[in-house]
Amino acid sequence: MPKIALIGAGSIVFSTTLLNDMLATPSLSESEFMLMDLNQAKLQRVENYIRRLIDRHGLKATVGSTTDRREALKRADYVITTFQVGGMDAFQIDYEIPKKYGIDVCVGQCVGPGGVFRALRSIPVMAELVRDMEELCPLAYLLNYVNPMAMLCLAIGLSSRIRFVGLCHGVQT
Repeated sequence: MPKIALIGAGSIVFSTTLLNDMLATPSLSESEFMLMDLNQAKLQRVENYIRRLIDRHGLKATVGSTTDRREALKRADYVITTFQVGGMDAFQIDYEIPKKYGIDVCVGQCVGPGGVFRALRSIPVMAELVRDMEELCPLAYLLNYVNPMAMLCLAIGLSSRIRFVGLCHGVQT
């Protein structure tokens, strides 16, 4: 039974959609899911939803949650990152500052000044996470959904030997 750690699990839309898909996959339906987020209230909502889903369908999967990243990573086989450093407030600033200076991009989370701002916030967090993985789950695969995905994957590749892949949520939608 693989252990799957979801770091940044507080999104009721993204996390529940992703976990629904994983629980519907026969090879993952008996997995141990450990959800982690800094926002306890949002994290609890996601955990409660997944627990009800597991119970309703009689699955052998288990789910737990924590606000401690290191606890979530212990003995993980897979680590899925979905966090957004600074939340929607920072995302809005990433768009508004460049626009103030004449740079208008529809969504600046991966390219342009907004993408650079987001990378500067997110790379240090990702670097801490991969250092923790090297210690707590060195054989785990990191599946990164965090944007700017390409910049973060470059940073991971240059700083760690953790096995990883960058994913774009646009593929599912």
